[in-house]
Amino acid sequence: MPLFFKARSFLRNLFATRRMDKDLDAEVQSHLDMLAQENVSAGMSASEAQRAARIELGGVEQVKEQVREQRMGNWVQSVFADCRFALRQLRKSPAFTAVAVLTLGLGIGANTAIFSMVNSVLFRPLPYYSPEKLVWLSDYMPRQHDSLVIESDYYAWRSQNHAFTDVAAYELGDTLTLTGTGDPQRLRAARATYNFLDVLGVQPQLGRMFHEEEDRPGAPGVALISESLWRERFGSNPAVIGQSIKLDGDLYTVIGVLASQFEFLDNTPADIIVPFALENHEMTMEKSMRIVQVVGRLRSGVTPTTAVADLDTINARLYTTYPPAFANMFKGFKSEVVPLRERLLGKSRPALLVLLGAVGFVLLIACANIASLQLARGVSREKEIAIRGALGAGKWRVIRQLLTESVVLAFAGGLCGLLFSLWLIRILVHLSPADVPHLSLAHLDLRVLCFTLAATVLAGVSFGLAPAFASVRLNLVESLKEAGTQPGMGLLGRGAQGAIIVVELAAALVLLSGSALFLKSFLRLATLPPGFDGQGVFTARLSLPPNLYSTDAQQISFYEQIVQQSAALPGVTSAAVASILPLQGSNNGASVELEGRPPEAAGHAPQVEIVKISPRYFQVLRIPLISGTLFDPHNEESDKKLLVVNQTFVKRFFPGEDPIGRRVLLAKEEYWTIVGVVADTKQFGLTAPVKPGAFVSIATQASSEMAVLIRTSGQPLALLPAVRSIIGRLDKNLPLYDVVSMHDLLHEQTSSQRFSSLLLSSFAMLALLLACLGVYGVTAYAVSQRIREFGLRMALGAKPQDVLLLILRQAAVPALIGIVGGAALSLVLAKFIGSMLFAVRPSDPTTFLGMSLLLLAVVGTATYVPAQRAARSDPMVALRYE
Repeated sequence: MPLFFKARSFLRNLFATRRMDKDLDAEVQSHLDMLAQENVSAGMSASEAQRAARIELGGVEQVKEQVREQRMGNWVQSVFADCRFALRQLRKSPAFTAVAVLTLGLGIGANTAIFSMVNSVLFRPLPYYSPEKLVWLSDYMPRQHDSLVIESDYYAWRSQNHAFTDVAAYELGDTLTLTGTGDPQRLRAARATYNFLDVLGVQPQLGRMFHEEEDRPGAPGVALISESLWRERFGSNPAVIGQSIKLDGDLYTVIGVLASQFEFLDNTPADIIVPFALENHEMTMEKSMRIVQVVGRLRSGVTPTTAVADLDTINARLYTTYPPAFANMFKGFKSEVVPLRERLLGKSRPALLVLLGAVGFVLLIACANIASLQLARGVSREKEIAIRGALGAGKWRVIRQLLTESVVLAFAGGLCGLLFSLWLIRILVHLSPADVPHLSLAHLDLRVLCFTLAATVLAGVSFGLAPAFASVRLNLVESLKEAGTQPGMGLLGRGAQGAIIVVELAAALVLLSGSALFLKSFLRLATLPPGFDGQGVFTARLSLPPNLYSTDAQQISFYEQIVQQSAALPGVTSAAVASILPLQGSNNGASVELEGRPPEAAGHAPQVEIVKISPRYFQVLRIPLISGTLFDPHNEESDKKLLVVNQTFVKRFFPGEDPIGRRVLLAKEEYWTIVGVVADTKQFGLTAPVKPGAFVSIATQASSEMAVLIRTSGQPLALLPAVRSIIGRLDKNLPLYDVVSMHDLLHEQTSSQRFSSLLLSSFAMLALLLACLGVYGVTAYAVSQRIREFGLRMALGAKPQDVLLLILRQAAVPALIGIVGGAALSLVLAKFIGSMLFAVRPSDPTTFLGMSLLLLAVVGTATYVPAQRAARSDPMVALRYE
């Protein structure tokens, strides 16, 4: 048939259904009349002729249905008809519909919300050209279990590689103070080589990129600013291009504005980018090594493995040109080439996938609950299904109708879930930890809506299959009898409900065990002593421009005035400054050699973390003194080379010895004398082991960037205006930034674990509630169907407790199977979350035993209530029950 006639036939069958059915009725009636006339001519009476004609035709409605099925586009009409019938059926059972829609809404809504988070973090394309070809390059140090790249590596890789179209270097974590246009503002700054944006494949939205001659030591200062800085500080004025600005007192020319969607690497925001100005020099003992980060773009057809081999070859050749001491230090280094997406998202992926799997189990339990309700509801529709079968409806036709009802119900739950997810996404974004990139961008987009649609259809089919197949196995004769046997669920239905209970309880136990492991891990992390008391401590950072505060004396004088004036504020008990705060890693390391012991080979000397502090630092954070003395600002020797070390330092270098008075050589420069030992503090995070640390007084070593610490009896952040006033009086061009209380800083250390534990616990409680309702519903329905049986049992002498125990025993079988299966599955899945747990074994026996007993207790309670009701029923009433 030509396409035109097919389309016309399809549209006519779709939009002229009534006329087509009227024509079909007339045609079938005409055919019946012709058969009846033939029978009359053969000698039958009129009534006999009509009956014989209908028998010969085979059933009027069956014939009409067969004709309709041959029409082009009939499936569309059939789907619409099934949907209309499904809506009428659901309207007849408002209680069932409401419970099912709300249950599905919770499950689908939770899945949609979590998937929106996964989508924004894991599936969101990186805002670069061909991001799949971008990789992060580094050298892995096996002895230190760390990675780094020095500038000589970068230049060698860039000029000698065969695996990359280009590589670029960058540096994170710098800050610059913008002055001269309004209030001073501390900017998050980054440094990058001139080809950085070319490697990423992005262009500024205004202006241009760096030129090669601008990326050299001593070149005039130029800068690229972010779109947000351009909008907030410069009012989105295009005339900013070519304008001069002051950064730390030096003049820079703005040459470009980055696009609004631009993102700097390593999930680190940058308000401004300035040239790196690296120097390509030979490796010598006289010049310090500069550490950089490197990003590269792979050539077509090159894999990361191939690129690693290429870099290893370059390194082997490069190290032969180094002085022997450096060559020995770099011995054993291995190149790393990591896809940029993996570098940026690797730590976030496992936790998000665990959450997505958890809500998947919640939806599974919700579907199991509705399937159980559908099975129970199917008993009341036995006669309807039997009549449809007697009228000629095939088994697959009935199954299709019942599945359509389930999918229509699922779509109603999906719409409810979408509304629930809008609210839930806002809650999750508000609670989300700051260290997960792009989590705050979670929203409903096309991919999320497609996921919701797929989850809705899958849910509808999942909870509709078992009831549909159970319904078509009915005994039509028994079901059509007006006085047939007592309606009740057959063996298949009871078996299906038992299997559903097993699935529900197994899934619930998996969620309960996983959430308990995460919660136990979080509690152990949250109660881990950090080594200091951060309650009531205000902290903020400030940075002195090196060109204005060029000498140690200027810097020391400035910090001493801050400490003195801050300590005089009302409610303040002590104040101090430090080069870096606890929990924030390190910004100054040095090699250590002990006096009287042979020195280590170059590159093998142990490292110690150096923190520069003012004398009251330990009092502000209440870090205990173990032995010796602390720095005394009134001591005439306070400017001597004195050290206070932590306990780990003593254990590492002076095990079983008294370190007081011992001298150590730091960074192969000067000897320092140990005068005190303080308790260990967590410097690299709560979960990281404490490293050897040493504290020096700012009177001997100053730093251009310092943190201010103030202990107060009131609210720490209430000090902000007063501290800003002090800084403003000393230097109006110095902004205070990174203002936070020490308590909040400690709180941030557990934010990711808290977030995951909170969500998993919420999902586990929801799963437990759904499983409890499911078990209760199945048991209550089974009891109501067996009232006559229980009445007969009690009439024949059974005691109420006998009936109670019978029901509990029968319910215990699927419950125990589900719990055992859930425990086994939990042990298997627990292996995948082991790396996310702190001080908790994935196979922790007490957790699994406790959650199994909890679930068993809940199931026992849910079963006991209807069982107790059955045991208290009157036998005479039960025997009269129909």
